[in-house]
Amino acid sequence: MSDIDNFLGSAANDSVQIVSFNVDEEEYGIPIEDIQRVIRLPEITRLPQTPDFIKGVINLEGEVVPIIDMHERFGLEKREYGTSTRVIIVKLMEKDVGMIVDSVSQVRVVMNKEIEKVTEVISGISKEYIAGIAKISDSMVILLKIEKILTSKEFTVVSKAGKGKKTKK
Repeated sequence: MSDIDNFLGSAANDSVQIVSFNVDEEEYGIPIEDIQRVIRLPEITRLPQTPDFIKGVINLEGEVVPIIDMHERFGLEKREYGTSTRVIIVKLMEKDVGMIVDSVSQVRVVMNKEIEKVTEVISGISKEYIAGIAKISDSMVILLKIEKILTSKEFTVVSKAGKGKKTKK
């Protein structure tokens, strides 16, 4: 099964709905069904001895949710957080994880025929993170493999951050 087939999942029709968001100057997208919610950037509690891109954890309705900065995850220059900064909460291997992005753009419908395979590094981002490129009108959206955002070792670190913990609201 190709990366594009994995991205499209079990879509019975000829399209997939994605949520598009910006990191640096690029527009990215992930399937809407992979997103739990989108929130404004809350206060983050830093964790010691974690990779720099793991910013810490937040309390989300009593659940401890690890937060990763997508600029740092992709090896891009750090950027100050602003009023449009958002956290996209996704489910990775049955654990909620937050991704800090510059802004969330919109929900888009992408036709399968608009998605192309990736054969090389794009905008400095390794193709291991990329399922494909959606060419929509006059723009391109980089479609992410959400399950590849963390290695298994990194996921173990993140999982331990909030394993079984609930916090008081």
